[in-house]
Amino acid sequence: DYLISASFDRTLCLWNADRRTLIKSIKAHAHCINSLCMHESGVVMSAAWDQAVRVWDLRVRQGGHGFVAAMVLPSAPLTVAAGSSE
Repeated sequence: DYLISASFDRTLCLWNADRRTLIKSIKAHAHCINSLCMHESGVVMSAAWDQAVRVWDLRVRQGGHGFVAAMVLPSAPLTVAAGSSE
């Protein structure tokens, strides 16, 4: 099992939940990450104070690590909405 965390230091971290070890950490945004959600398909969405929503596909592996930015989502039903008070 995996766990993903987001932080005010602008990083996303992928953890092995069983072993409680860090698998991968990436600087994902230009400002603090304030929202994170994961779809059952393995797609993770993060939003930050940089006014960006980013999509990460944990199913795709590159160099043995699980973070690859995705531009196209699979055919699985998935709707993303983001908003701001501004």
